Amino acid sequence: MTQVLVTVDTELSALLHQRGASARANFDSSILGRMARGDVGIAWQMDMLDRHGLRGIFFIDPLPALVLGEAVIADIVELVLSRGHDVQLHAHTEWLEWADQSPVGDRRGRDIADFNLADQIALLDYGLTVLMRAGAPRPVAFRAGNYGANDDTCRALATLGLAWDSSVNAQYRSDTCKVSVSADQVGPIVHEGVIELPVSGLSDRADHFRQKRISFSQ
Repeated sequence: MTQVLVTVDTELSALLHQRGASARANFDSSILGRMARGDVGIAWQMDMLDRHGLRGIFFIDPLPALVLGEAVIADIVELVLSRGHDVQLHAHTEWLEWADQSPVGDRRGRDIADFNLADQIALLDYGLTVLMRAGAPRPVAFRAGNYGANDDTCRALATLGLAWDSSVNAQYRSDTCKVSVSADQVGPIVHEGVIELPVSGLSDRADHFRQKRISFSQ
């Protein structure tokens, strides 16, 4: 029988923050998926998972806490845990642009792969701390924002004791994804001290890979 993990990248929007949205407005839009006809965000997704007896894995980005405070991250974590689903670590380093205090000083980068190994360890350790302070069990898995990881990311995860990475996505191989796992790899493989589990996808036409995902737009 084929085994499937249902994962959800769960993140506040850096773009909405840049446009002046409050933390609460960002939460309502990015997390709850609030629309005129009803919510279609993670609560709705958990409703669908629960209906079919499935447990979801929600990769939650804690780095907005550097800008918006930890309370909004705790709200996200509590929402997921209260429904019996799983919290793991995600990270969008774009948020460092607005951080007055940062684990990596004044260094900035769009993706975690833009940082050296020591900085990646510091950023991931900060993220783990925020999620656990919010009540999450210590995460064991990670997915990079924008799939922008590299081999140092895997080494950083291994250093911090995380067992799994899911940042490899064939659709992003020519752009942000720099983990040196073959683009043909579809199953889990041990890489740089962690188990790398590539994101699933499909070939929707000749020589074209498309990530398997569901998107919602307002």
